[in-house]
Amino acid sequence: MTGTVTKERPVLTEIQQEIARLIGAGLTNREIAARLGTTPGRVGTQIGRIVQRLGLRCRADIAAWIIEYDLCCSGRWRRGAAALVVIHRASWN
Repeated sequence: MTGTVTKERPVLTEIQQEIARLIGAGLTNREIAARLGTTPGRVGTQIGRIVQRLGLRCRADIAAWIIEYDLCCSGRWRRGAAALVVIHRASWN
């Protein structure tokens, strides 16, 4: 994550909050779209807005943000998302 992210939670719309939670749960854009009754393209647009609003770089950063604020659904999903973030961050080096 970038240094511009603060401990205060920026305001996300309800749909952005739900998409962020589902990203934290490990769902793909297609799975999120099916669950929310929209298209993967619209999900992608909202992900772009979430990344911009939170000052992040990618969807893995969204998952890390969800974990940091304990906003994900369950411990099992948190562990899975945390592993994804660790793997993704390792690829940055």
